[in-house]
Amino acid sequence: MGSLEEKVKHMAEYLDAEAISAALKIPVETVRDILDGKAQVLEVPGASKAPAVVQVNSARVAYRQRVIAVWRAKGGVGCTSVALGLAWLLKDLMRVLLVDCSFDVGCSDLSFVLDLPEYPHLKAFEYGGIAGAVINAEPNLDVLQAPRNRSEIDELSQDILTRAVTSARTTYDVIICDLPNAEGPPVQGVLENANTLLLVTGGEDGEKSRLLARLAGVNLKSKEVFLLCNRESEVNGPIAEVLSFREFAVPEDPELARGLRRGQVFSANGPFMRALAEVRDAMYESSATQKGGIFRRLFGR
Repeated sequence: MGSLEEKVKHMAEYLDAEAISAALKIPVETVRDILDGKAQVLEVPGASKAPAVVQVNSARVAYRQRVIAVWRAKGGVGCTSVALGLAWLLKDLMRVLLVDCSFDVGCSDLSFVLDLPEYPHLKAFEYGGIAGAVINAEPNLDVLQAPRNRSEIDELSQDILTRAVTSARTTYDVIICDLPNAEGPPVQGVLENANTLLLVTGGEDGEKSRLLARLAGVNLKSKEVFLLCNRESEVNGPIAEVLSFREFAVPEDPELARGLRRGQVFSANGPFMRALAEVRDAMYESSATQKGGIFRRLFGR
């Protein structure tokens, strides 16, 4: 009994759809579609030491499970806003985990905006697993935040992010990792396990050159890569000249910045979120359009 489909059908002899969903940690709608013969289930091999990616196509569900690494080569370009905004757009469609990978002392921007309590955080993964470490911020949106004090940060193992993300893949449809402006083992581990890379830049040529240099150490063979230029900067330059990425521009949104400083989550109607909706659609259109019309039903297009 190796495949997901076989497991679901065997368990259905003894359990209802809700119990199967809880046991296998997949959406209950997916269980019902498999049992009704309306779903196509594919298991795509994952990266080294990572579990297979489960892709489910049905009338209700059409997506490739994604681990999205949001990365930058300069602070202050809006990377955290992009990660949170993308999670906000996806939470009404699928189960989302947002991972705060910043190991700076103090309350992170993500924890501040979402008004999260200090505990639990990433360190709880070591003894409570993913379920004991996350905070439910919104329906279908959980957050795995970083510790805030130096002693707890220093106690984290170098591979804890890799292990946490790998574990979370059995529970969530999409995992969005807000990576810091840094390199090194924790960041590298997330990059290796991600199948989607969203690069955020302010558009300066020097900054994009640094980002390109960092990418030289990343295996991009099995990843989809998207380039997002914040503040409507030019999307051409060193990166676009060397590598062919899907490129998007985000216009300046003063209301967004003011709202985030006050700890307010943004409105879906602003220019920033409209631009992110284009990124979301581009990420998911390839699998959805294969089923004819599903993309429109999912995203209202």
